[in-house]
Amino acid sequence: MPQTVDLGPKLQVFRCPQCNEVINLSAERCRFCNTSIDPLKAQAAAELHHQVNQAIDSASYLRILAGTMVVFYIGGFLPIVGTPAGIGFFFLMLTVPIQIIRFWRKHLGIHTSDPGMKEAQRNMVMAMVIRVVMMVVFVIVRVFFAAAMTIMRA
Repeated sequence: MPQTVDLGPKLQVFRCPQCNEVINLSAERCRFCNTSIDPLKAQAAAELHHQVNQAIDSASYLRILAGTMVVFYIGGFLPIVGTPAGIGFFFLMLTVPIQIIRFWRKHLGIHTSDPGMKEAQRNMVMAMVIRVVMMVVFVIVRVFFAAAMTIMRA
């Protein structure tokens, strides 16, 4: 039976409203600027910080998926790995838009000036751009190959 290790309660952090340094939720004063911390505002800030971190992680993951879609598409033209790569490409062509919609529905309501959120939004836009470009490339290449096959048969 696998054993698990309990590391205790989850550490919650937030940015100090005065100096913008990351501090622990349980702190009564900021250890960087010595500002007094309101526990209610700190709890709300810690929750927002957690949501922003989730958005950053999700967007980064989705950008990696979109990049993998490009690799699978190129791999589809190679011998031996072509079929599995093609299957992976079509799977990601379906999965990436679903994940983009899921991201926007889950994280659209986050309003913060945190630079990480702007990075997450850039990663999402990049994932969307990659998806659209790959769809266009797929269609153009298929039309080109269909035309080439028609010419070769004639």
